[in-house]
Amino acid sequence: MTEYPRILVISAASLNDKSGTGVTLCNLFLGWPQSKLAQICSGPDVPDANNCDNYWRLELKDVPADRRLRRFAPRRQETPVGNISAAARVLPGVGSRTFRARLSAWADLAEFELPDGFWPWVRSFDPQVILSNLASIRQTRLTSRVAEELRVPVVPFFHDDWPGTMYAADRLVAIPRRMLMAELARCLRSSTVGIGNSEEMAGEYAARFGLPFQAFMNCVDVGEYLPKGTVDDTLNFTYVGGLHLGRSAALHDIAMAIGTACEAGAKARLIVYAPTADIALLPDRLVNSKAVTIGGSVSGDAMQEALRRADVLVHVESFDCAIRKYTRLSFSTKLPLYMSVGRPILAYGPAEGASIRHVARKNTGIVVSEKGVKYLVPALVRLSTNAGLRDEYGRAAWRQAKDLYAADQMRDRFGGVLTEAARAGAYRSA
Repeated sequence: MTEYPRILVISAASLNDKSGTGVTLCNLFLGWPQSKLAQICSGPDVPDANNCDNYWRLELKDVPADRRLRRFAPRRQETPVGNISAAARVLPGVGSRTFRARLSAWADLAEFELPDGFWPWVRSFDPQVILSNLASIRQTRLTSRVAEELRVPVVPFFHDDWPGTMYAADRLVAIPRRMLMAELARCLRSSTVGIGNSEEMAGEYAARFGLPFQAFMNCVDVGEYLPKGTVDDTLNFTYVGGLHLGRSAALHDIAMAIGTACEAGAKARLIVYAPTADIALLPDRLVNSKAVTIGGSVSGDAMQEALRRADVLVHVESFDCAIRKYTRLSFSTKLPLYMSVGRPILAYGPAEGASIRHVARKNTGIVVSEKGVKYLVPALVRLSTNAGLRDEYGRAAWRQAKDLYAADQMRDRFGGVLTEAARAGAYRSA
């Protein structure tokens, strides 16, 4: 790639390793000149300096109407993330009809009151393309305002099906829902191409929005295939990642299934690595299970080592109705990383999910798409007792990572899409 257009990223998630969105964007932009990358973020943290040293962080104080409205909300009671209904409530307006969720929908109508210095900062960077994951009324409206003010194109990057689920099927938030879709339509008028984080999403969104879509997901450096080698007396089923979106409930099913398999003579355990905040909220039934080892929080080289020590890598999705609709088209950030180390995958979740379908279609592991411990036990026993099968799946996973998610190839294609968007934008505004 010879061109690097100036890209302004507008996203609640910062360019860091604190979220799946942040990790994906950091990996896609690795090697992009710092002078040609800037971000407007509104999350709780800021970008890592190594990823993006030019940013403007909008805070809650920049939305005073939102702050005033939320004073009417009842105090939140912390609930373990293992409770699926609690997990559903953390989604942005998806699947919940609580007073707090509805209040949040109405509060989302409040715009950012942009502080002094914001527009001079944006103009001084002079972006050629805006890349934004939108995902709220406020963020989408801000993206459109900046795009229209500077007359530059927007490349929307969708990670979940929030357009199909956010504030939907609840008459008491019908106005926020209509406003969300109106703001999305306004934003897409500034777009010549969109990005979805799975092939399924790209195909469905191209038809839904009448706009060409490309598929991009997390990319990884893929080395040589290294088999597990010696196997310990106890087989390690390893999960690495966040526990939001109802995932700890699915992990509990796997822990129960491992316990059942061990009673029948198998020797296995579930090792869970997750962010510290997620681990602190795990239900006691999972933390105290004899089948579970809590590995703590890992990143970087420590994460790679944890993945390589695994005999089987575990991926889970929630069976909760609201969550499965929201994540149906999403491709997990962790799957390319899983596949790059050449380990078989145990995937547990609804059959229609893009991540689950990928494991099944590419023959990189065993999929259990029916909810229940009784369906998991045979899969666990099969993986535990057949080393040849584990090696077969592991090699297939490694080949998929090399063919589909190798960082150099994907970054080059990603840069090409953004370059073409910049050219189209310059031509349209001439």
